Amino acid sequence: MTSDEFKQARSVLGFTQRILADHLHVSIQTIQSWEQGRNPINKVVEMAVLHLLNTSGKNPIQSPR
Repeated sequence: MTSDEFKQARSVLGFTQRILADHLHVSIQTIQSWEQGRNPINKVVEMAVLHLLNTSGKNPIQSPR
């Protein structure tokens, strides 16, 4: 999952950075670093975000991996 896909997923979910940080049990600074591409998004986080999308009834972003 790219930083753009991550940010798009948050937008589709209608979450603020704070809400997504709370769901993923990370800091808001971590969310910001993922969205800005400063740090890679690991596979576990990607799977968690895709799960949130799938269970929300929103269209999930398909991972290219």
